[in-house]
Amino acid sequence: MTTRRDDWKARLRGWLFDDILRKLIAIVLAVGLWLWLDQQLEDSRTLILALQPVELASPEETAGSHELAVRYDGDRYRVIGFRDAFTDQPEIDVALTLQGPRHLIAQLDENRGFSVVPQQRPGEPPVAEFDIGRIRAQNPRFQPLLRALDPPVVRVLLERKVERDFPFSREAVEIEAPGAEWLFPRLLLDQIDFEPDQVVLVGPKSELDELERRRKIFRVVLTPPPEGRDFVQAAIEPRWSGDVQTRPRTLHLRIPLRVQSTEVVLPEVPVVLDLPPRLEGRFELAEDSRRASVRIEAMGTLDSLLAGKSADERRAWAAEYARLVATVPEDADGPDVITRPHFFIHGFREDTHYRVTLLPTISFEPRKP
Repeated sequence: MTTRRDDWKARLRGWLFDDILRKLIAIVLAVGLWLWLDQQLEDSRTLILALQPVELASPEETAGSHELAVRYDGDRYRVIGFRDAFTDQPEIDVALTLQGPRHLIAQLDENRGFSVVPQQRPGEPPVAEFDIGRIRAQNPRFQPLLRALDPPVVRVLLERKVERDFPFSREAVEIEAPGAEWLFPRLLLDQIDFEPDQVVLVGPKSELDELERRRKIFRVVLTPPPEGRDFVQAAIEPRWSGDVQTRPRTLHLRIPLRVQSTEVVLPEVPVVLDLPPRLEGRFELAEDSRRASVRIEAMGTLDSLLAGKSADERRAWAAEYARLVATVPEDADGPDVITRPHFFIHGFREDTHYRVTLLPTISFEPRKP
């Protein structure tokens, strides 16, 4: 006997499994319709975007996600401000309203920002303007969402850049040498060579006028030159901040160095007797000529090295690094003197690091048995 419970189970089984293909198609159509209707739902969002001047030559991604990059010709102008085109009130940001499918509005944070190239207006002073029709989203998917801009029209105030020739001079450059102040007495400032000797300053007229009123508008930072170089060379840097640029961008100067020297006596320099093969073993230095003093003009690093040494310290230093070489002539046959012995210092070069101003006379004699 069939019970009511069995009938209910049979009907439920029929609802679930009879004509199952039609039921699956209905479910798929219902889900698809729901998704389509959801995408037709619209939403809106208003973004507050800071107005950010950006030169046309800069990359497109220069502005941030909460900025409106106002792109302008940086070679010809600088931006000095923004105003509401109708009320003439200063503006630092704008309100941009976007409206469209809810799923796109929800993804607005993925946009890398917005940019605009204002339209130039004729007349002086130069100005440009833009409205919502000129704004571009960095991500093209969001471009159709743009609906309104507040203020509706923004005026961009520009200042035209001008060019002025600037001849370099010593008075226009501040020279610094941190940690190497000893260089200053050696600088031949009346012989500075500027590379180039004249530049072009490009910038807003107001800033160029201000620079003309200042005395030293460039600076150089000097460092000690390499060993043996008789000049210093450094990059010339501007001492201003702003929109003024130089053409060319890279500037240098070169300053000759005065040769720095001190007359120094090196006491008891060891003497070496140089004998030709024929006279080998026949002669020796006289007792009073085995060490001798030499007077030199020390320059550059050698001058700095010897400057702080006492007489005893110079004697010990000369015994290790300096030598006098007395060459005996081929025709020597008895005691004699050598008036011009050869002098050298290990690790230093004559005429670069020193000049000999007084050489001793060296005596030699036949070797005693």
